[in-house]
Amino acid sequence: MDRTQTTDSSVGHPAFQFGAGNCPQGFIATVYSTISYTTNKFDLVAALILASTLCFAIGVGASGISAAAILTVLAISYSCLITGQAILNLLSVPLPTSARFAARMLLGTAVISVVILLICLLLRTSAGTAFSLTSIACFGLAVLVATRRNPVVIENEEKPTAFGPIVVSLVCGASVIWSWEAIRSFPRIGKEGVFFGWVDFFFHSSVIAQFAHFSTFNGTSIFSYGGHIPLYHWASYMLPSVVCSFSDTPALVVATTMWVLYGYILMALGACVLGAILADSIGGVAAVVLILFVPSAAHYGFRNPFFDFAWIIQISPSLSYGIGLCLLTIGLCIVAVQRRSVVALWVAAAVALIEPVFKMHFFVTLVPTCSVLVAMLWQWAQPRLRNFCLAALAAFASLLTLAAEGIKRAPHLFSGPHHVSQILGLMLVQGPSAHPGIFPRIMASEPSLIAVSAGILLVVAEAFGILLPAYLLAWAYCHTRGQSRREDCVPLVLVVVYCLVILTFPTKTYTPSLGEYQHRNFVLVYSVLSVWCGYFAARLVTYWWPRNSLFIFAGCACILLPVPLLFEPITQTNTMNWSKVYATNSVPIGLLQCALYIRKSASPHDIILASDGNAEGVLVSVSERRALLALAPTYDVALDYSSGSIVHRVSVGEQLKNAKTYEEMREIAQSQSIDWYVATPNSPLHGDIPEKVVMYSGGYSVVQFANYPSDVK
Repeated sequence: MDRTQTTDSSVGHPAFQFGAGNCPQGFIATVYSTISYTTNKFDLVAALILASTLCFAIGVGASGISAAAILTVLAISYSCLITGQAILNLLSVPLPTSARFAARMLLGTAVISVVILLICLLLRTSAGTAFSLTSIACFGLAVLVATRRNPVVIENEEKPTAFGPIVVSLVCGASVIWSWEAIRSFPRIGKEGVFFGWVDFFFHSSVIAQFAHFSTFNGTSIFSYGGHIPLYHWASYMLPSVVCSFSDTPALVVATTMWVLYGYILMALGACVLGAILADSIGGVAAVVLILFVPSAAHYGFRNPFFDFAWIIQISPSLSYGIGLCLLTIGLCIVAVQRRSVVALWVAAAVALIEPVFKMHFFVTLVPTCSVLVAMLWQWAQPRLRNFCLAALAAFASLLTLAAEGIKRAPHLFSGPHHVSQILGLMLVQGPSAHPGIFPRIMASEPSLIAVSAGILLVVAEAFGILLPAYLLAWAYCHTRGQSRREDCVPLVLVVVYCLVILTFPTKTYTPSLGEYQHRNFVLVYSVLSVWCGYFAARLVTYWWPRNSLFIFAGCACILLPVPLLFEPITQTNTMNWSKVYATNSVPIGLLQCALYIRKSASPHDIILASDGNAEGVLVSVSERRALLALAPTYDVALDYSSGSIVHRVSVGEQLKNAKTYEEMREIAQSQSIDWYVATPNSPLHGDIPEKVVMYSGGYSVVQFANYPSDVK
């Protein structure tokens, strides 16, 4: 067979020819042929819809979008698509046609993000440079795989369909609605002086800026001059950092638009993959409808706002990236079991292993669940082999648990504090729920064992609502009729593992908040239950109305459209008093203008310091410049500052505050490599220093030191 041509209907009809024609027409023809050759037209349309949605969000957040940002988003979407396709084709992973586009995007995003992160950390280069190297390599891999594919495999493949673009359109539309509060949060700062987004977005956008300018920062932290990069799940920040690296889009805009929205889309695509594996295209649509359009348990029954699925996903978007990969992993495990595909099993294991780089919290529930699934359902040639594999896995888990004791930021199962009743009380009485006094009364009147058991049941009821009983009833009904499948036990296994996590994991980790692992993991269980309920609903609808099943679920999506429209306004604030405080952050116009001035005027190498540490979260985030040591609330714990560095930073800040002349202040600043100083309204400048101010707005003053002659006024 001619290696420069193909008849593969799954990768496009135009023939692939190197060097066709004369430049530039020949070059354009070659590029077009290559793009057509490495993927099919339906996948290209779906990728274009996805990229257009991200560009729309960025344009709204930034009040306009540059050509560089548009081209970067298009390149990211196409690179993720062809990378995922190349890997799945190379390994011949058997996936249903309706699951392929979503699986390609998820796998491609995971691989490219991890490779970019590794290149950044190892070579100390920016995310943009790392993406350029990665995308070139991935494009070459895609071309190589496409030219080397087995004609027999191509002949047996199903033809591509328009399912991908249709589902992506549905997913993108719903995701934009759910993310609208975050998308429009940046423009509202300048108009209202309030950032209506979760306070952690200042941290997240700073991280995005950090990796966008990583080579300029010489591979050090944006939060502390010369500081190291701590162990953390950084991978989800990589693609947004690429956009910042290649365009002038503010990092805070990219964080509240692309980062949030792309994670939500990937989560829904993960549901589509798992649903399609369970029940083909109708299962994929049903899973998407349930996870995006059905209100969470926080809005009915016990109405506990602490278990609001959309809220926790929106304020911690890395959760959505992790959920998407977890659903892909579970789907690949089911494919491996159903088809006895060792390749699918190895790909699932690989995705599970890179999951912690996106969200460590899910690793502790995902791996035990998938291990039980494979151990129970895999057709082992010898029982001894299964026992050996289980023993090896248990030994590995034990070693990992012991090793975690020596890692400060890892969960310490043995030495960490265990106060189960405290965590249960925290989760059950957080907000204005329908029955807030049930658990406190049980704790006061019953023995500890009964109280904890009752607390676990209450958590399950308040977190999952109708989904868990609906799943159990549907599974029991199918089982009595002999129509259940072995893999239908996965949600129940996951619920049991989640309950064990609540009971066994430490109640406090390195973060200031309690119950990180106990609370965050509920969204993964909720997602899996949603997919399985959608799967059972798809089976029911297909049985009664086989010809109209897709139209029925499309109608359900239309009927349920008011759900995201109704609850979108509280996706950041929620209804709890304390959460409203964290989602309505006062940002003085003067501070914003000073930060934007520094972003425009300062060299990327410059170091900044504010007289008030509370202002440095906004200052670093918006200016995208390194701080001597950012003293914003909780940064010291999250970023593992040493006590000595904090004392030094406070001392330098006090010296600058008390400086009597500009020369004295400049000498202190330059001794610490500080280039810009921002004085807040409660920190007046002395002597001749006000004459050296280069920017003044709303009581905030900016003083520049680097290359600033002493006689300039």
